[in-house]
Amino acid sequence: MTTLLIESLDLSEAQFDNSARVLKNVGLIRAGKSLNRRFYSEDTLKKSVGVFEGAKAFDSHAKGERRVGELTGWYENVRFENGALRADRRFLDTNAGRDVMAVVEAIKAGAPRNLAGLSINAVGTGKVSKLDGEDYLHVESITAANSVDDVVNPAAGGSYIESANGDELATAMLQAMTFEEFFESRPDYIKRIQNEMKTVRQDDAIKAAKAEADSALKDLKEAQSTIETLQATREAAVTELATARRELAIEKALRAAGLPALYENDVRKRLTGLPETEWLEVISTEKKKAKRTGAAALPVVTGAGQQVAQPITVMASRDPKTAFREALARVQSPEELQHLLGQ
Repeated sequence: MTTLLIESLDLSEAQFDNSARVLKNVGLIRAGKSLNRRFYSEDTLKKSVGVFEGAKAFDSHAKGERRVGELTGWYENVRFENGALRADRRFLDTNAGRDVMAVVEAIKAGAPRNLAGLSINAVGTGKVSKLDGEDYLHVESITAANSVDDVVNPAAGGSYIESANGDELATAMLQAMTFEEFFESRPDYIKRIQNEMKTVRQDDAIKAAKAEADSALKDLKEAQSTIETLQATREAAVTELATARRELAIEKALRAAGLPALYENDVRKRLTGLPETEWLEVISTEKKKAKRTGAAALPVVTGAGQQVAQPITVMASRDPKTAFREALARVQSPEELQHLLGQ
């Protein structure tokens, strides 16, 4: 577990050098049991030397951000020696530093030892276990030391965590805490974080689903447009094919009927607008007309050159009626008859 370590310091072996403004050989923490029911092993203290090097000293514990005017000095030359973590205390030549230094001089001169003292303010981790039948926090590491302060009641200590901006101890405390410790100390925060993360995940899921839906809608519209184009192309092709098949069927029917050329174009136009079931009746009717008028199709000749009908001319020098009858007798095709009638 992560905890705030508050311990009073042992000044029994400290040596005061007034001229140098230094209190040498201050005992910060002694290995073994402490008055605050903690147990410090020698190995733990040896690993903590760097943590206390340069630690500040303030005039008493106080909450909030400390003022420069409250600084009384600092600690240097930290080492593990004779079973304890020791250091040298330097005093600033300021009002706060001189006031505390005067108290130290008085104690060294014979004033009551409990007049004032020092108290560390650090962060550590450890586990509670039995020691000589009693519960002690076995400190496994000291992770941060914000200050070692001058206090009136060092045994009581200042059990607090500073909360102002720039508070090094509060930051160190939070950094040293495990997730389980933080959860146990502030379950309301954990619940709030969970709710906010849930909201974020839901928002992200909604955004992702909307983006996916928009993409799917776009693909659908493109597919529908492609289908419409293909359908229009197919319908045009089907119509064109049907038209071609109908024209071919008409030509086959006309070829089979053998109608004269004078009738064929007219019949073709009529058949185009009629259902196929009515074609036979129309063609039969036109064949009868052609037979009554004597208009017959030219015979198909194979293996010989094309025969060309020569215009029949009525001789003007003879009797007109006699000449017309003779010319009419020579008519062999509708074309010749048409030409004769046009003279």
